[in-house]
Amino acid sequence: MSDLISLDPKLSAMISLIDDDDEAVFKSVSKELLDIVKSDRPEAAEVMKRIIEKKNAAPFSVSARIEDFIDEVQFQKLSPQFLRGLLDGASLESFVFLIMQIGYPDANPTIYKRDLSRLESALRVEYFNSSMTEVDKVFMMSVLVFEREGYRGNSANYYEPDNSYINRVMERKLGIPITLGAVYLMLAERLGLPIYGVNMPAHFMLKYEKYNLELFIDPFNQGRVLDKQDCIRFLQNSGYGYVEQYLSRASTIEIVERMLNNLRNSYSELGNTPKLRVIERYLNIIREFRGDAPMPLDEPPASPDDDSEETDV
Repeated sequence: MSDLISLDPKLSAMISLIDDDDEAVFKSVSKELLDIVKSDRPEAAEVMKRIIEKKNAAPFSVSARIEDFIDEVQFQKLSPQFLRGLLDGASLESFVFLIMQIGYPDANPTIYKRDLSRLESALRVEYFNSSMTEVDKVFMMSVLVFEREGYRGNSANYYEPDNSYINRVMERKLGIPITLGAVYLMLAERLGLPIYGVNMPAHFMLKYEKYNLELFIDPFNQGRVLDKQDCIRFLQNSGYGYVEQYLSRASTIEIVERMLNNLRNSYSELGNTPKLRVIERYLNIIREFRGDAPMPLDEPPASPDDDSEETDV
């Protein structure tokens, strides 16, 4: 158990009862703990860490109840931040770390932002030079991310939810197209390079676009570079046909929505209905922001635009 912050005896006692078999006891302590954890009190993070420790040590029937409680706490904490991000036009990086906290409430974004800063510094100091064109820099980004750092697509466990949480992607250097692409996009934004996400059906792509030049980058396949005709052939051979919108820049909101849909699909594949419903609540924040009707919570999860399966381009 963490000893970074000493909790007062009353708080420690409430945490000790969070795994109590008595439903009435659980409801009583969870209500008080909810108010503490979603607050700005300095001990809030430590309380959450200890609740997670209790969940991990409890038998399944009890741990599932505690996990439901944690999901509710996180939704009450994160949903206003999601909405504020939508209203303010927040960066992809901001949303990626919010999504991380859905699955990993005790993860520290600073650790992973520091690692992104390390990669940014390596590119500026070791890989870029003043004679390089932007296209040269794009190739150097792929060398760093995929060759030196070893990021790669997780073909063996494509539906694993950890492929969608950036902390686990960065720790394991494994992911799906959109989260591997997110690492690339966050670096590109820091470096001021015109690289954008592309919500191509079944396979998220990246695009370098400036003036009349378009280069498509496949983050799932080691940063392989393709031209527009390669992508059109993929779409036609996969039965999607070609619509110009398929290869256009995706907005931050569209990328975030696709990330959440991928998580929804992952939990559906695992048969984890409680987690699937949690993700749907976050998706409904986006839908309502756009003025769309909320997603019915019993709607089937499949969507043709998501990375629902690994499809090579």
